[in-house]
Amino acid sequence: MKKRKHQLIKNIAISFANLTSIDPTLTYRTADIIFLEDEIFIIPFIRPILHLNSNPEIILPGTQKLKILSRLQSDNLIEMNVSDNAGSLTIILDLKNKNIEIPSVNKHL
Repeated sequence: MKKRKHQLIKNIAISFANLTSIDPTLTYRTADIIFLEDEIFIIPFIRPILHLNSNPEIILPGTQKLKILSRLQSDNLIEMNVSDNAGSLTIILDLKNKNIEIPSVNKHL
């Protein structure tokens, strides 16, 4: 990862909506986030890493893989609809007060 362009953002407020059967125990409120080209890693403090991208072929060991169906960026929020074989959910990242350049995302939600 050191050779790939990435951005680490610590202690991001995160929320989950529309939980189906993916993992109803996703209840943590903050996590570190890595934006890596077209991939996003959500690194909670006590749970497995969530690996989000739009390519279902890329699977990293030790991560829970979710496919990004759509993403929406507005002001300080990034809202992503994601899925796996078990179902789908919405993940909302709140980047308020982080003084960073929010990576551009597709605006087609």
